[in-house]
Amino acid sequence: MKISKSVIAVAVSSVLLFGCDFDVGSENNAPANSNESGNAGVTVPNPGQPVANKLVQITDTSTTDTGELRVKLADKSTAAVLPSIAKGKITVDLTYVNDDPNQVDDGSGNYAYITLYGDDAKNDNLIGEVVLNNNGDVLYRTNQGKPDLSNSVGHFEPGKQIPVEVTWDNGEYSFKVGDDSYGPFPYSKEKATVPVQVIAIKMGDNSHTTPFKLTADNFKVYNVTDAGDEEIFTDTFESYSLGHVLSGAPYNTNSNEAVVIGEGGTTDSGSAGSAGSGNTGGAATGTVTENFENYAVGDAVDAAVYTIKGDATATALITVDPANANGKALQIKDSSTAAKPVVGREFANGAADSGSVSASFYVSDTGYIGKSSYLYLGTDAGASSKQRFTEVVIGGDSVKFREADGSTQTVLQDYTRDTWVNVTISWKGTDVTVTVDGTEYKGKVAQNVTGAPTAFAMYGGDNSSTGTVTYFDNVNSDLF
Repeated sequence: MKISKSVIAVAVSSVLLFGCDFDVGSENNAPANSNESGNAGVTVPNPGQPVANKLVQITDTSTTDTGELRVKLADKSTAAVLPSIAKGKITVDLTYVNDDPNQVDDGSGNYAYITLYGDDAKNDNLIGEVVLNNNGDVLYRTNQGKPDLSNSVGHFEPGKQIPVEVTWDNGEYSFKVGDDSYGPFPYSKEKATVPVQVIAIKMGDNSHTTPFKLTADNFKVYNVTDAGDEEIFTDTFESYSLGHVLSGAPYNTNSNEAVVIGEGGTTDSGSAGSAGSGNTGGAATGTVTENFENYAVGDAVDAAVYTIKGDATATALITVDPANANGKALQIKDSSTAAKPVVGREFANGAADSGSVSASFYVSDTGYIGKSSYLYLGTDAGASSKQRFTEVVIGGDSVKFREADGSTQTVLQDYTRDTWVNVTISWKGTDVTVTVDGTEYKGKVAQNVTGAPTAFAMYGGDNSSTGTVTYFDNVNSDLF
């Protein structure tokens, strides 16, 4: 989601993605050895365990979709200053890895891609594509056939991080993998005459799964001018919580199975949380304290873990992720005119003079009826305003901060409904920083009615109306 989980996003038709509607399975050979030396430090630690670096891991565990991290420059959520780039460059550090020996390799779908499209991610708009496989082969998408993959033109070392650069201009594209340069090659489709608008980093295809994974870091997009390289988009992934799934802003919602992980930390091999607790413990996505994947759809959250207030017992239930039919989320629906529904969680060690809590929210067009939803910190897991420390307010089209006077709500930034939005609230004393989809808002001051917070809560609606529906997910803090 969002922070959303190991599998997330709206599924897309196989005709949209290269490496998906093209039959490349026959071009695969036996898998390379696992990356015992190259990826041993990549872990997804439990909350509170430090990591030296964050990056995104892209997997393909579905036979109906492709693992993908997609940027569409024209999307408002990217905050890119240009909607398209006629002459440009991208740079990214990639590692092709295999650390899941238990997953069956059927010898197909083991390709990783960097793909450039025109105004949409359709075959006729393919500008160029860099392709890597599990044997360490470097290939590219030609302008022949569908278009087809080339034969191997070079080699890289699977399991080792390599810098990759792709440039394009005037009907041709070139790329570098490590120190080796390739091209220029003609654009892959003659119809691809428009500037680059969509950039995708992908793993696998739409009809197979693969035990291999692709990690990416230091992802940058440039507009190349006579005056130099103008940075249009950049992501080092440091601003996200571990376990955050990148399927919403600043990425396109067609991103899928792209989750933020850490490297250089310690590994906790503890068992996964028990069913119903929602805590995934040492599982692969266990960095998210609560991603609701261990519940069944229709379940209420565990009352032994959460404080449930108002009509939340009946209306705060686990549901299908509204952006991904394979995922789950917590839906909080206000169905009572007597009380607002609240789901809260106490901190394990009481009052925290400093700390951080993150969560994702999703507001649909039909779920917003003019009433806000909230991310609350205070000394009451039931979200009493009389015990509020600070609060983020989710309006119909903007994320706001409740100022220290308790009534003023300052807009931090706009958001688009029907997309997941990620929020982190950090504090030290009464100094508060709110991060919304990677953008930090520092220098805020907590209301601090009753002192340092002891709990976090989510709620929506109010005590006099009904109908407000908000989804929450990936509630994460080392304080729980």
